[in-house]
Amino acid sequence: RVEWTVLDGEVAFDVRRKEGTAWTVNAGPYRVRVLGTAFAVNFERERGVFAVRVGRGVVRVEGPDVPENLVLTAGQRFDAN
Repeated sequence: RVEWTVLDGEVAFDVRRKEGTAWTVNAGPYRVRVLGTAFAVNFERERGVFAVRVGRGVVRVEGPDVPENLVLTAGQRFDAN
């Protein structure tokens, strides 16, 4: 299990899927569960901005103002602000 916390700013990830490993990125009240992908998470605490951009693969996004069971694939983006 690998867990990252983004306190402020943008972080890009390039995760290669490995059986038995679960990746989670936390950004304030949001959670991004990684299913093997390249993606970026932007979280600006002061402005209340959260965004996920997927370059490759699949992620699941959870948190306030996020539709239930939101899954993003390559080329998709989600913004909450």
